[in-house]
Amino acid sequence: MSKPLSEFTGALVESAGPLDPPVMLVLRRKGLRQISGNQRVALYRNDAMNLEVAVPYEPGRWSGQNVAATVKEAAHDDMFGEYIHHLGNRDLRSASHVAGQVERAFGTDAAKHFRTAADFHVRGDAQKAAHHYQKFEQTLKEHVETIEESVLHKLRHIARSKSFGDIMYKNGQQSRVDPRDATKVLKFWAVAHDKNRKVIEKLINSGDSGLQQVCKFVDDHMKHKKAKK
Repeated sequence: MSKPLSEFTGALVESAGPLDPPVMLVLRRKGLRQISGNQRVALYRNDAMNLEVAVPYEPGRWSGQNVAATVKEAAHDDMFGEYIHHLGNRDLRSASHVAGQVERAFGTDAAKHFRTAADFHVRGDAQKAAHHYQKFEQTLKEHVETIEESVLHKLRHIARSKSFGDIMYKNGQQSRVDPRDATKVLKFWAVAHDKNRKVIEKLINSGDSGLQQVCKFVDDHMKHKKAKK
């Protein structure tokens, strides 16, 4: 999920001062990835701009060359590198935590291909690892496209903005949602099993009554939990 730098270049324009990026960026190398054969990728990051750059190279053959870098759009490559790192150190607990993050963010199918690609990578089978990682990215893309069309995606925007937002449902209904309600639904969805997630998504996509039903269920669940304490 990356774009060639050529897509961000074109005719030269004059800087608009503070409205444009800074004249100089300091990049810190945060990791290396073996892709296939002798091909590697160096991962660099600038924290101030939340910018990540991947530079492909071959060991001993990068200095002084006009390297075609790519700007990364997503964090899933970093998660893959972190997962492999934990597997290599036999830290299964940390690896499981990363895999859980992937599943919660991108779905069960994507997480399955993610883990399979990592297993083949650790075994040294770069070809099969690349094949399954490609499947992971494809499944991830399909998952994101589905989410972006759903009420769940709109709730995320409302929760992040911490302000009331309007949701237009497929049945033509429209409702204004409190950011606190959006946050509670998202937290509930994040810890639910895959089957329960589908039930939640079906309810909130059905209209305002379905969304209120989920909110009431979460409130009742929290009251019951506090009462047991």
